[in-house]
Amino acid sequence: MGEKVAKMHKYAWIIAVLVLFVTGFLFQKLPILQTSSEAEVIASECDLRQGPCEIQLGEYGGVFSILPNDFQVLQPLQLELKSQTEAVSKLDQVSVEFEGINMDMGYNRVFLEEQDSQTYHAKAMLPSCTADTMFWLIHLIINDSSGVTDFQFRLQTKNP
Repeated sequence: MGEKVAKMHKYAWIIAVLVLFVTGFLFQKLPILQTSSEAEVIASECDLRQGPCEIQLGEYGGVFSILPNDFQVLQPLQLELKSQTEAVSKLDQVSVEFEGINMDMGYNRVFLEEQDSQTYHAKAMLPSCTADTMFWLIHLIINDSSGVTDFQFRLQTKNP
């Protein structure tokens, strides 16, 4: 009987160690668990409501846009990251996070999908809030071989 208990303890330790390794791996690899605090932050003065904004990331240069330009909350949006070169295809992942500044709006991240060798695209929607005027920080988060870069754009919306 004592031998069986010893074997069970041995297997329990092995399982516990495996669970710890798998958990650590998931925290490193799953992008939804990564925070932008680990990223290089680049604040942009460009107003996405006035039109597309240029970004520069190493050899990669591109244009980020949200359409329609005069968007409001609860309106379907088209998010697009476009490049003149095929360098965009070297990106590991592209996402956009909408962060409420004057009110916590929860977690609102959208992952853009590669359309072709020069374009990433997604559909999104800003959530509604009770504030008449809402201030937003839009994070364009790009993961590539050099790390994570968080391009930040500020804008405001008014509730209809």
